[in-house]
Amino acid sequence: MKLIVLFFVSILAATTNLSAEETAFITGKVISQTNGDALIGARVFLKDQKKGAIAKMGGNYRIKNVKPGTYTLICTYVGYKKFEVANINVAPGETKQIDITMVSEIVSTDAIVVTAKAIRNNGAALLKDRQKATAMSDAIGAEEISRGGSSDAGDAIKKITGATTEGGKYVYIRGLGDRYASTQLNGAQLPSADPDKRSVHLDLFPTNLIENIVTTKTATPDKPGDFTGGAVNIATKSFPDKFRASISLSSSMNSQTTGEEMLTYGGSDTDWLGYDNGKRSIPSAVQAIIDNPDMDVPYLQETWMDPAKAQLLNNLSKSFDTQMSPTTTTAPINRSFSANVGDQVDLFGSELGYVASFSYGRKFKSYNNGINAFYSLSGSADDITSLTDDNVVSDQKSTDEVLWGAMGNLSYNLTQNNQISLNYMYNQSGETTARYQEGYDRYYGMDRIYETRVLGYVERNMSSMQFSGKHNIPMLNTSKLDWQISLSNNTQDEPDLRFFTNDYYVDEETGEKTYDIDQSLYKYPSRYFRDLSEDLNSVNLNYELPMKDWVGNALKFKTGGAYTEKTRSFQEYRFDIAQDKINYDGDAENFFKDNMGITDSSSRFPRFGNYIQYYDPTKASYDGEQTIWAGYGMLDWNLPFVSNFRVIGGVRYETTDISVTSRDTSKAIGELNEQDWLPSVNMVYGFTNDMNLRFAYGKTIARPNFREFAPYSSFEYVGGYILLGNSELERTKIDNYDLRWEYFANPGEILAVSVFYKDFTNPIERVIINVNKEIQYKNVESATLYGAEFEFRKQLGFLGNWANKFQMGTNVTLVQSSVDISPEELKVIQAYDPNAKGSRELQGQSPFIVNIDFAYVNFDSGTDASIHYNIFGKRLSEVTEQGTPDVYEYSRPDLGLVFSQKLMDNLKLKLSASNILNTQVKKAQEFKGTEYITQQYSLGRSFSIGVSYTLD
Repeated sequence: MKLIVLFFVSILAATTNLSAEETAFITGKVISQTNGDALIGARVFLKDQKKGAIAKMGGNYRIKNVKPGTYTLICTYVGYKKFEVANINVAPGETKQIDITMVSEIVSTDAIVVTAKAIRNNGAALLKDRQKATAMSDAIGAEEISRGGSSDAGDAIKKITGATTEGGKYVYIRGLGDRYASTQLNGAQLPSADPDKRSVHLDLFPTNLIENIVTTKTATPDKPGDFTGGAVNIATKSFPDKFRASISLSSSMNSQTTGEEMLTYGGSDTDWLGYDNGKRSIPSAVQAIIDNPDMDVPYLQETWMDPAKAQLLNNLSKSFDTQMSPTTTTAPINRSFSANVGDQVDLFGSELGYVASFSYGRKFKSYNNGINAFYSLSGSADDITSLTDDNVVSDQKSTDEVLWGAMGNLSYNLTQNNQISLNYMYNQSGETTARYQEGYDRYYGMDRIYETRVLGYVERNMSSMQFSGKHNIPMLNTSKLDWQISLSNNTQDEPDLRFFTNDYYVDEETGEKTYDIDQSLYKYPSRYFRDLSEDLNSVNLNYELPMKDWVGNALKFKTGGAYTEKTRSFQEYRFDIAQDKINYDGDAENFFKDNMGITDSSSRFPRFGNYIQYYDPTKASYDGEQTIWAGYGMLDWNLPFVSNFRVIGGVRYETTDISVTSRDTSKAIGELNEQDWLPSVNMVYGFTNDMNLRFAYGKTIARPNFREFAPYSSFEYVGGYILLGNSELERTKIDNYDLRWEYFANPGEILAVSVFYKDFTNPIERVIINVNKEIQYKNVESATLYGAEFEFRKQLGFLGNWANKFQMGTNVTLVQSSVDISPEELKVIQAYDPNAKGSRELQGQSPFIVNIDFAYVNFDSGTDASIHYNIFGKRLSEVTEQGTPDVYEYSRPDLGLVFSQKLMDNLKLKLSASNILNTQVKKAQEFKGTEYITQQYSLGRSFSIGVSYTLD
């Protein structure tokens, strides 16, 4: 870490003289007012000066080496009126951004002349990507992300209309869970490192690497058809207009963690780097047995008459780390570091842009006041007054999270009409978990208290290599060709996940505790070693041909295709620690330290204390393959005879081939082979240059993921839910309808109202299938969802000059959903509860989502302060069976403050506070007016301070 800091400091020191240069830059983007297209080849120059530039890919231009002064900027392009911007004041070393919107000669017969001050209020600033986009979308940029105090993409996306996250990692759009959202990096799909989820972990992306996050909410034929709530695209930082470098350091604390006792256990010396150095690996002696098909870990009975096997079992048992219970330590302060550098340089007469970024963070979280419980309906709802408490435990949990990432981006303009780019991103994370629970379980006996412990480590890494090109083809009616090749890999390793459960009885007279490990009631102490690797390779090709219809209106035809290949390998090794002639006395540390292997060799047969049992890994290991071919055709048409009415429509064809094969050949293969035609249409009517009415229809699908197909069981802790796969799942088909009115009043301002309706066929849900706490993925027959979104963002200068520096924004999403319960399931439910309804909410769907922010921004003093509020409505978490009330996750308001102040030209101080209300995570069931808490824990308040130094 010290070497990395020194590296970036040396870069800053070596280039400090650049900030003193007198010359400046004028940059910007040239687009068409008609459809927002970039006008490649437009000439931009300074009046009466011999300086200018040609707009290249994306319509971007850059005039270099501009001396301080006042200028008039002129832009010309064939078929468009000349555009002039007067009174542009350029300061020494400044990068002045002037975006230009060209007006067709058909619309205007005169040249367009504005002042530099007015340019911020005309179409150049108003016609952003969202306003001219083919589909309905919402976005958040790097500036808003920084102002909101977000540390990663999972935190930042909550500021987007209709978006929330589960556990700070999994995105929910319009209340729909991760299966109905797709996550892309620079337009390419990413693999998931979570065996149970389709969604990518958004907390893997530090905000330091992010340029913007765009959520597309309606389908178009040129986009993958497997999203319904939204398609999230994370765009990494592109190269800047001139040299720019920055470095930042920050620290934070949590009110219930920092400086307090937290649970932990002995890890490896490299945990601070986000990976295990091999300490948690399967011991080499054991691995040698696993790798040798002619050898097995001996059973206890084999050792009675075979001294060699007794010695082998003894050695193997003693080779494991003996810690099975957490210890305590004092939680240190959280810290983070980030740095980036970028520039444009001339190479063979063209621009080569580069960006390199690095970030590192370590965060500690802990709670000791948690509750976990299970309740059931033990009879007819008409005859009983309360639910039965099957299991109630106190819960303590601590985590130590490390996340670091690096990104490099190169873009080169081969010519004015050709650009190629190479992007590489690598993220590494490691999370240590220690957990302790204590309580009772009705199945174990109400006179016994049981204890369960979890020691875990999850190591994830994601690498993505993207090679792409954009080509303008003037000879073919200025058509456009773009392509992308993406190679991604995600891994998740869980080395030596340890579970240890025991129970004890308290004598009422003496108060003495009698301990036991009852192998007939719960699992042996056990250790799991899990490895997941997922590769995703994709190729995308798009071709766009501008045309005109029979009356001369603009018409664009777009076609292309995509190929995606995803493979996953998952394997799990399990070792139980059984007991022979030994009793547990309550001392967890010494029980495993002193009693592993042979404890008495003086008798005729060797006597073991704790010894390992090895389970065939094929029972829980599987391989998955997914291949998707896609092709599409679409038209983007400004309709004749109807002014400002645009239609974007077409059809996409996708073939799906999924196979999930257990390494246990006796288990069924999960397969899905389907072909889908996915038509869609988006209509945009422009009332004025700054007001749109949009309508959209699209058919989309949601595919089961590998884990949902895989026929094996897993659990989070002993006594918790057991998750089962289902090889008979089908894909979900969805019809989507959207209507939106949007008004872009001034730069940075918007007022929008949307309504939407979705009809699901065969939606997939997680259902509690029996009293053994087993959960399985199942298709239900149908579901519907409808709702509305309201978005408002406004500068407050209209209240008076005193309010010029204030702005506020809010977005509200209201959603209602309904899932039809199958007749078979409803019959079982009504046997317990005759008044049960035949429908319920869609799992994971929130009835409302609210975001509010209020900001003060003073560019002159360098002061930026904001307050943010977010809340989601109570949402269905777990679907139960047999009449027991479903489990709901309750609302959790989140209030945060961020303040930043420029201390000098390049130095900034930033302070922030989050979860100021100290809200709790809470899940519960309701029965006859009583609330039964199934999970609850507090998050604590967090406060941070940071400094950043920027050189440009």
